[in-house]
Amino acid sequence: MNLLLSAFFPRMAQLPWYFANMRALILEDNRDRRVAMIARLMERFPFLRVTFFDSATEMIRAMSALEWREVVVIALDHDLEMIGKADGSWSDPGTGLEVAQWLAARPQSACSVVVHTTNAHGGNAMVDVLTQAQWDVARVTPYDDLQWIDDAWFTAMRNAIVAYAPQPRRQTPLPPTESAGLLPTLTTDRPSTM
Repeated sequence: MNLLLSAFFPRMAQLPWYFANMRALILEDNRDRRVAMIARLMERFPFLRVTFFDSATEMIRAMSALEWREVVVIALDHDLEMIGKADGSWSDPGTGLEVAQWLAARPQSACSVVVHTTNAHGGNAMVDVLTQAQWDVARVTPYDDLQWIDDAWFTAMRNAIVAYAPQPRRQTPLPPTESAGLLPTLTTDRPSTM
């Protein structure tokens, strides 16, 4: 576990392994968006390890070597800005659709994907590719500068993280059912085969 985080959040040492190892992978190249995203996620999920990527190739390369059981959510932007190199040349970062196609070609993971882009055509293509491959996908359209991150994006991310986490076992027995008269008896028109 990250010792720096455990110093600020002492209860993290008591977390089960699945919380201590949770990862979020985010394809986003805009600095302001990244700052808002990490601030919002750390406010609610301080144990979450967040990795940002600014190119599709870089993200695919990293995902190829990952331990997938640790990945709880993936967030993808579609349009990425050209990347300037030290020699003055530019590099094409690709698009979120390339990452979506890579994900669709591999077995579906237990994690969800949140697509966040203002590019309607690109976003819909990403959702279609992932949905056809049986991935759980949420679509968020950015609005009002960064407000969408606090509202729609964080809600989709939170839902994905909570859905991934193992559910606690019920400590009390389930209430009695039909025998105690609490649930109605269902009848059918078909005769019983027993």
